[in-house]
Amino acid sequence: MMLDEFSFRDDTMLKNLYDLRKNWIPAFFKDDFCGVMASTQRSESMNKVVKNCHVDANTPLHEFAKQMMKMIHERKMKEAAEALACKGQKETNTLYPFEIRVARA
Repeated sequence: MMLDEFSFRDDTMLKNLYDLRKNWIPAFFKDDFCGVMASTQRSESMNKVVKNCHVDANTPLHEFAKQMMKMIHERKMKEAAEALACKGQKETNTLYPFEIRVARA
């Protein structure tokens, strides 16, 4: 939609970015960005988080679910607060409408 609106269909740089999307786009489709962690590191990290939620092998399933929902809520609230703190007035280097629109996003 933006490519059409700003007549960027033939822009070489954007085409190259699109071709490289497999390298950067997966980060935007994960709830939690894990950087360059291996899957085993993510698994171990998640295990530690779960154990810190005060659940163990004897925890009933309904209590486990409540604790996990509480942990997920707290984590998302913390991330939202951090994201809000990072937002601010972005300066643009040019007056191109495309850059102004992206700066507002």
